[in-house]
Amino acid sequence: MSVNRLPTGVAVAQAKKDAKRLANKSEIHLSHAQNEVALKHGRADWPTLMNQLKTQSALSATLKQSFLNKVTLDFPENKSLNIVVGQSGSGKTMLLLEFAAQWLQKGFPVLYLGADVSQGYQCGAATNSLISKYPSLFTAIPLQSLTKGFVLDDVMLNGAILLADELPHMVSSEVIGITTEQVQKLINCSMHTFLGFQILGEAQEIISDLKNVTDDNTRFVILKCYAPDIYANSLFEYDRKVMAEEVERLEKKHNKYTELLYVEQNSYQKLRFKLADHHAL
Repeated sequence: MSVNRLPTGVAVAQAKKDAKRLANKSEIHLSHAQNEVALKHGRADWPTLMNQLKTQSALSATLKQSFLNKVTLDFPENKSLNIVVGQSGSGKTMLLLEFAAQWLQKGFPVLYLGADVSQGYQCGAATNSLISKYPSLFTAIPLQSLTKGFVLDDVMLNGAILLADELPHMVSSEVIGITTEQVQKLINCSMHTFLGFQILGEAQEIISDLKNVTDDNTRFVILKCYAPDIYANSLFEYDRKVMAEEVERLEKKHNKYTELLYVEQNSYQKLRFKLADHHAL
């Protein structure tokens, strides 16, 4: 089932009216006017954006828990914002890449901003593997390429699921020409967004002024963070004392599994992520 709103929250019916009005006013073909509207609301052309609304209305990812048990995470329709929090080495980036690999297998394009393509490291090897396997679907923008000459406003999503890792480092770096406002504009035009942070509080500046983002379409995946930082979550009114205690109990078994909390508005699931149990990467 397709959704009836563009990533920015504008109704599809209204967007069609806007395109007709633009076509008449500017005396251009309707298809050209539709493309201009799609660029504003989804950083894609009109056919690509409409196809994304139709095919990605039920985005999900599966995590294997044991030999017989799998858990499917269903992300909200219309638009979803997903914050993945984990200290360095907790498995945050590998979890993001596992999600990406599953969507690529289904034919969904993915854009990875700030990708690690370092040779000799697990994350870099996984990223390069996806680039090789899915050259037409997976767009990786390496962190090393984000110099002051890079213009984030020029990045086209083209119906892709957006992944971004370590955004605070990007917007605070003196050698990277990216601002918080540019990041927010990109996320506002994204239908499904997955952001990786080491500290939950770092997400607040990025997501504080986002449009069309509510408790209903926001999810948190917490692998591990500093216990007091759980209180930085201003979106949910869930029992924060309980959450903080659960985060403290999360474990990372070296070469075995990483525990995580999948947090929705009024509940959470405690799950395990074991890379060896997944074959998408």
